[in-house]
Amino acid sequence: QWHADLTYGEDPQSNRDTVRQSPTVAEMCDRYMREHAYVHKKQSSADLDQFFVDSYIKPYLGKQKVTSITKNDISSFHLSMQDKPSQANRIIATVSKMFNLAEEWGYRPQHSNPVNGLAKFKEENRERYLTSDELKRLGEVLDEEQKSGRESVFVIALIRLLLLTGARLREVMFAKWEWIDFE
Repeated sequence: QWHADLTYGEDPQSNRDTVRQSPTVAEMCDRYMREHAYVHKKQSSADLDQFFVDSYIKPYLGKQKVTSITKNDISSFHLSMQDKPSQANRIIATVSKMFNLAEEWGYRPQHSNPVNGLAKFKEENRERYLTSDELKRLGEVLDEEQKSGRESVFVIALIRLLLLTGARLREVMFAKWEWIDFE
């Protein structure tokens, strides 16, 4: 490799020093969480990112240098999670954002995100319906909340309307009275 670097006018020692001084993926993850996730995302989204970082990204890629990560590394990482395609795709989206930020932070050259071009896993739509026991328990909780006054009667009515109609949340929230056929 050093011969090729010299042939193209590059300094192999300088390249080696750059890699050596590069932060690890674990360090990039910590900066991502500190400066991006917990600053620009909802708490629940940031918490999910932290779970991805702690459970998947750091254990698999954490010790490697940010500058040394290749498309092949990312592809292998993604493939290692093929039994959970939806989660794997979410994790890879998080990794992609991290590498975009790594470019902004000067850890990698511009347009070098190793996630770019990676084919995501096909995801299947899932439908889940509440069981009769779950529906009964939900009804009891809604009744308790309404009696206690801890929750708005409008929120409780919204949940009941969603359950009764099967409509989507946004459809109900933005419905207009003229759309309703009272007959």
